[in-house]
Amino acid sequence: MHTESVSANQDQPGTTASYLAKVLKGSGLSICHLDNDREQGPIDAKSLVRLAASERDRTDRQLLITDSDIRVPPLRDLFGYADRRRGIAIVSTARLRDPDDPARTRERLLNVAAHELGHLNGLSHCAGPRCVMMQVSTWVQLDSRPLTPCARSHRHFARLRQWISTVAVLVVLVVSIVGIERVTSFWEGAGPDFPFL
Repeated sequence: MHTESVSANQDQPGTTASYLAKVLKGSGLSICHLDNDREQGPIDAKSLVRLAASERDRTDRQLLITDSDIRVPPLRDLFGYADRRRGIAIVSTARLRDPDDPARTRERLLNVAAHELGHLNGLSHCAGPRCVMMQVSTWVQLDSRPLTPCARSHRHFARLRQWISTVAVLVVLVVSIVGIERVTSFWEGAGPDFPFL
């Protein structure tokens, strides 16, 4: 599979990847366009993410763009997919094209990329109708979805970060207590089995 890599500060006009690199400048993403055969059928998104993660030798987040349909069994024909743990998201342009309106195609592409970037940033799906994290399955829904997350998504992300911080502090505290107890019991040695008179 051949990839066309574009960093956010390069200018390669006319490509899908360069458009997203320009619009998402400063997002810390490495954007790659996959040059693959659309005749092969839908691509398994999870397999593609694993392959991309195994070939990647850097730690920055990555956005893959493909012209083929993607699927995550049992779901087919997805607009995008994100794996937050690996820091990789995929956007499929297969169902985003509007041949009569290239500007709408770019808006759809940006919207799906923003949604998947939200997942990479820790946001989950939102039921709010005015949120980029709302799940969509049709062009109509996608065309009306805004580009920004709602306040509810921001609050959820803040709560998630607070919960993770709290758990991390508790883990450090427990490890510290257990460590101190082991050190002091080793230092003091074994105690007598009966009291001395």
